[in-house]
Amino acid sequence: MTYCSRDVMHGARKVLAEEGFSPMATVAKKCGVSVGHLGRVVRLHTGASYREWRQQLVLAKATQLLRTQDVRSIKEVSALLGFSTPQSFSRWFRCAVGMPPTQYREQ
Repeated sequence: MTYCSRDVMHGARKVLAEEGFSPMATVAKKCGVSVGHLGRVVRLHTGASYREWRQQLVLAKATQLLRTQDVRSIKEVSALLGFSTPQSFSRWFRCAVGMPPTQYREQ
């Protein structure tokens, strides 16, 4: 069965939104395509690798959660995003944004 690349991207976004930021093999399987095909489709649509694209989605969701009026702890945000610990989330966020999540939230 062949899938339109737009359908594959839509399916991948849906899987990532519903089930957390899953590894490429998991997303490909749920979309019914091979890992290689998913990688090609993501590169075609975004110009980025799957990993880079997924990181962009995680960062967008993280900044959204940190900006929301709904006060969530860093621990909650890290769990929602699938990080194993709040510390690993904080390290990742600091590397990606240049400041810790607490400082980002205060701005």
